Parts: sequence; C-alpha cells; structure tokens
Amino acid sequence: MLKLDAKARGFVERVGAIGRSLNAPPAAGRLLALLLLSEKPVSLDEACRLLGASKGPLSTHARSLLAVGLVHRVKYPRDRRDYYEVAPGTFERQLSLRAADLRAWREVAASGLEVVETGDGLARARLEEMRQLCSFLAEQMEATLETWRARRRRSAADLRR
Repeated sequence: MLKLDAKARGFVERVGAIGRSLNAPPAAGRLLALLLLSEKPVSLDEACRLLGASKGPLSTHARSLLAVGLVHRVKYPRDRRDYYEVAPGTFERQLSLRAADLRAWREVAASGLEVVETGDGLARARLEEMRQLCSFLAEQMEATLETWRARRRRSAADLRR
C-alpha cells in the first residue's frame, strides 16, 4: 500500500502548485502526483485517504485528468471500483497533442490571412506572426520529440545489452 512520507507530500504539493499555474485545480495536480508516485493503479478511495480529500471532487478531478489523457482508468474483475494510473508515454503523447494544436493554430492564422485585406497592415502582421510562430514551435516540438524517441530507443537498446 502506498504511503506518503514528508518528501512525497512535498512532491504532491509541488505538482498541485504547478497545476494551479496551468489553471487546473491544485487537487487535480495532487492526484496526478499521487499517481506518478504509485507503482500500481490507485482507487479513488485510496487517493482520498492519502490526499485527505473528499471523494466527489476527487472523482471530478480524475475525470478531468482522463479527459485530457494524463491518466487512464483500470478495471479489475469482480471489483466495481475504478482505479487510475499514469500510462507509459503519457507525457510524450501530451507533447504530440500540443504540436497538433500548434499546427491547427497555424492553419487558423493562415485562413485569417485570407480574410484580411492587403492594406490591413496591423491585422496582417499579427496573423503572420501567429502563423510563423505556431509553425516554428510545431516544427521544433516535433523535432524535439523525434530526438527524444531516438534517445529512448538507444537507451532501451543499451539496457538489452
């Protein structure tokens, strides 16, 4: 059974604070932190006990983490409870989704450029900057992810030796 010592509780609070900076409730960040620390999927009952939280709000936070793909639900035969865990590759998937978001914003900017008149210098400049920045960031993120994947493959190959 998972236990949270003072060091683990500090980590949980730090992740909660980061969640707050991303406009997520701190309790959602704390739940994510707990799942990051756990070797096994965690039930909401156990998460409530460990975090000192109420089940209703924590259930809502678990659903929000599910919705954005940070965690997934685990079911066990003959157990009606839901368990949650952070799946391998979750953060790589999140970055891939952000790259896709940037590509979508790039396309929005491009369609905006088709709408503004040639003489609309300020609007055109804003949209062009948006298009270029989103394009640049998407390319950089995709290249970084490819570098990461190559590094991970090398690391896995080194472990097999």
